Amino acid sequence: MIISASYKTDIPAFYGNWLISRFMEGSCTVRNPYNNRSFRVDLGRQEVDGVVFWTRDPAPFFEGFRWFRDRGYPFYVHFTITGYPEILEPRVPDMTQGIASLRELSRIFGKECLVWRYDPLLFTTETDRSFHFSRFSHIASELAPWCNEVVISFAQFYRKTRRQLDILKERKILDWWDPQDEAKIDMARELAGIAVEKGLKLSLCGQRDLLSPGVADASCIDPFRLSRVAGYRIRWPEKRSHRPGEGCGCYRSRDIGSYNTCSHGCIYCYAVGHGKNLPHKI
Repeated sequence: MIISASYKTDIPAFYGNWLISRFMEGSCTVRNPYNNRSFRVDLGRQEVDGVVFWTRDPAPFFEGFRWFRDRGYPFYVHFTITGYPEILEPRVPDMTQGIASLRELSRIFGKECLVWRYDPLLFTTETDRSFHFSRFSHIASELAPWCNEVVISFAQFYRKTRRQLDILKERKILDWWDPQDEAKIDMARELAGIAVEKGLKLSLCGQRDLLSPGVADASCIDPFRLSRVAGYRIRWPEKRSHRPGEGCGCYRSRDIGSYNTCSHGCIYCYAVGHGKNLPHKI
């Protein structure tokens, strides 16, 4: 079993001690957000084949990553760095700090343990097309020697996301829009070209209708990468999606995070309820 920790919240940034404690005890309890029922997840070493971390701020968990390495758990880290303005990401470490942290992680654990995420691509008057090309190119140049893949996705506008962005629009702080699919396909292709020039593979997460030549289908839960990290082939889980064009390219995993628990405050976040991410100063 592959453990995902976690696309629902930033466990390395905020809940590292809890995670280590749960692994030491050999299990954790996770609540199903759809039916509110709780279930137990076995975290014993014989059950866990690898761990996939998701974070915007790994600095508080550097010793935690060493803990997993020293106990033989293969892992890699999805590390999001966008360099967006503070109004969109009010409590995320700044871009320079993020780049420094990724480099340090790569130096300690190696390239295969890092996946840079530039997502979601959100289009606003503060982050328009030219902003994304400039920012992506700059970060790619800084990170290319330290990782080998970048994952992108385009913002998905859930009801709570629209509400929070509309509040900023109503208060004349910024405007936002959702480009047509053709524009997204063209942009993904152009970003892939920049990535290749820097020595990075670009893949697109969970949006198979926007794939085109040169833009790979992302497998964010990736047993191939975990196997390379481990130095042996881990047990292969089933893929979560089976029909072409359906879902995403991830393999099956067990996510152990909880919604409405992340404190980064990103305006566009799908995992935190409406109103909780609006900065107090507006």
